[in-house]
Amino acid sequence: MRNSKNVVVFLIPTVICILFGIVFLIILSYAGFATVSRVFNREINECRMEAIFIEDYELLAAVVNYFINSNHSSIHIWPNSDEGYMSVRGNAILISDENVVETIGILGDQGYSVIVMSDNIIRFQRWSNLDSGRGMVFSIDGAQPKLQFLTRLEPLSKLYWYYYETNFNEWRLRHQSNE
Repeated sequence: MRNSKNVVVFLIPTVICILFGIVFLIILSYAGFATVSRVFNREINECRMEAIFIEDYELLAAVVNYFINSNHSSIHIWPNSDEGYMSVRGNAILISDENVVETIGILGDQGYSVIVMSDNIIRFQRWSNLDSGRGMVFSIDGAQPKLQFLTRLEPLSKLYWYYYETNFNEWRLRHQSNE
């Protein structure tokens, strides 16, 4: 009887410690997700994007100016990888301006996942999932931007800047019904 009493006395604190540990991990995970929302990039709507755009405008404009003056027609940058380089036709090219490298790093830290220049636009993707993406796009020539799988395009507060949404499934359904 004495051994079973010792086992019970040992098990109760152990179970309590395990339960506290589980609760602690749940709270830590929740707080972690809340504090690093940029990593998990919660969905963005047009109103929130306008506020982000106003806040980030100087950074975005610096990248736009660098891209336009780069003499490349197509550039891809993933801000959180290959720091200091841009992909031009599949080749890694060193970004010559350290201020632009720093600016792209800041944009990456703020949740921008892809920056692309192609077809007279510069696109800053701020949110995405498997089928869709949202962000800001600058029209280099002033024409309305054309993006693959575009489902929504709204002007932002500065000339030639737009909020965009792309969604493959929604785009596919719209185009199937038009056939």
